[in-house]
Amino acid sequence: MRQFLPAIGGLALAVWIQSANTIASAQDVNCNTPLTQMEMNICSSRASDAADAEMADLWFSLRDRTEKSDRETSLPKKESLTTKMLNGQRAWLKYRDRQCEAEANLAYGGTLRPTLLHKCRERVTRARSIELRTFGEKF
Repeated sequence: MRQFLPAIGGLALAVWIQSANTIASAQDVNCNTPLTQMEMNICSSRASDAADAEMADLWFSLRDRTEKSDRETSLPKKESLTTKMLNGQRAWLKYRDRQCEAEANLAYGGTLRPTLLHKCRERVTRARSIELRTFGEKF
C-alpha cells in the first residue's frame, strides 16, 4: 500500500497543476475569437454571468420600487406586489435552470455541454431582463 502513496500524491499534484494552469489560461482568453472548446465554454460562462448580473441589477431596482409601492397600500404581505414578484422570480429561476439543463443535455457527456448550458442561460436571462424592464415601465 505504501508504494501507491507517492503515486497518488504525484497524481494529486498533477491535477492541481493542471487546474491552476486552466485558471490562469481562463484569464487570458480573448472572447472575441475563442479558438478551442474550452475557450468557448469560458466565454459563454462569462456572457451568462454578465446577463445574470444585469438581470439582478434590474430585479433589485424593481424590488425597491415595489416595496415603496407596497408601503403606500394596505395589502396584506402575502398579497403585496413585492411578494408576488419574489414568488414569480423564484419560479422563473427554477424554470430557467431546468430548461437550460435539458437543452445542455443535447450534448450529454461532451465538451460542448457547458457552452450549451451557458448560452441557454444567457438567452433566457436576457429575455427575463426585458420582461422586468417592461413590467417596471408600468408603474
